Amino acid sequence: MTGDWSGAEGIRADLHETVGHASGGEFIVPAPISARVIDALRNASQVFSAGAISVPMSSNTLSIPRLTDSVDVQWHAEGTALTPATQQWDRVQLSTRTVAVILKASVELIEDVEPQVADGITNDLAQQLALEVDRVCLYGNGTTEPEGIVGQTGVQTPLPGTADWDDIIDQVGTLRGANTNPNAIVWGSEIASTIAKLKGNDQYLQPPSYIAGLARLESNQVSPGGVFIGDFTQMLVGIRTDLRLARLLTERYIDELNYGYLAYIRMDVALAHPEAFSYSAPAT
Repeated sequence: MTGDWSGAEGIRADLHETVGHASGGEFIVPAPISARVIDALRNASQVFSAGAISVPMSSNTLSIPRLTDSVDVQWHAEGTALTPATQQWDRVQLSTRTVAVILKASVELIEDVEPQVADGITNDLAQQLALEVDRVCLYGNGTTEPEGIVGQTGVQTPLPGTADWDDIIDQVGTLRGANTNPNAIVWGSEIASTIAKLKGNDQYLQPPSYIAGLARLESNQVSPGGVFIGDFTQMLVGIRTDLRLARLLTERYIDELNYGYLAYIRMDVALAHPEAFSYSAPAT
């Protein structure tokens, strides 16, 4: 009761030895909580690693001017008039969408094991929201969530399921033929391991020099057999409200003695040049 074990080390040792058995006074010894929290297994978040650009939004919408047709230059013959040239412009529109989560956790859990579990809770909320942003950048449906690469008008015609380096080279060649410079491949672990096992003369095949400059990033956000290739610096992720985390003990949960953890992001996704992207095997 007092915490003073002077002269009673033997009793203390006996009590510790009985922890975990349903007899005697062993339950008066509390089980310590480690300072380390074991995180959950989770997918890799790769869109920003591939080069996607974060664009601050000062209001609910943001329009970004885009040049769609450049001027035509002319060779000039002495004494003749130049024909005036024109440019064509449109805009890329970002409109805020919100992704959020609220989690309940008991007062007893939080107060008995802070800060370890509290840190684990907030880390998990942040990581899962980041993964959802990653997913919508690729597959977002454009209705209840931002529109990802798969749904964008102008993205290069998808190729059939990728099986070898030839298919990757074809996709990269299509993108370069559209005057874009792809910088990354984002694919699932299934297709990445399949291609990594390709052999010639009992030796593993190295990536062709044609795609040597492209980062190769694995993410299980990508559907099995799926591949995204593009210049990811042409992906604009508009951020109206960056990740917000709050712990609240409100009337909503007070009768249950629960804390509420709220996390959300307000954002949108747009492609500056959809023709800079190609993909295969979209999600089903």
